[in-house]
Amino acid sequence: MKKVMILIMLSVSAFAFGQDTFNTNLPISKKEHKKQDNFIKEHIIGKWKDQNSTIFFYPKNTYSILYDEGSKESGYWEIKKSKIILTISPSYFEQSYKILFFSKTTMKYQLTDIKQDQTIWAATKIAKFSN
Repeated sequence: MKKVMILIMLSVSAFAFGQDTFNTNLPISKKEHKKQDNFIKEHIIGKWKDQNSTIFFYPKNTYSILYDEGSKESGYWEIKKSKIILTISPSYFEQSYKILFFSKTTMKYQLTDIKQDQTIWAATKIAKFSN
């Protein structure tokens, strides 16, 4: 009985308790995906720093990345089912990252194609932008 209660508690979304974080490794409904996606869209806007870059997510779904070694990238971002989809301009090449953890100030993510790269990126929000 104790194990059943723990499993039930783990399967309840963090949003049900009014928390500002979530772990995407738990199975959730389409309705919960929509809530999570809206939460991410609202709070991803800003300046983030990870292991090798500074990422700028702008309010009108554009982004730019300044890599520590000096190169740059820009394009468009969208959130779908707890994934960040980056469309790089001008090539329109898409890169998709699964969000493993997200809060207002911390994000962990990984390429959806882990055969290509298994790195888990950890970013911290270092500045906010107005919506």
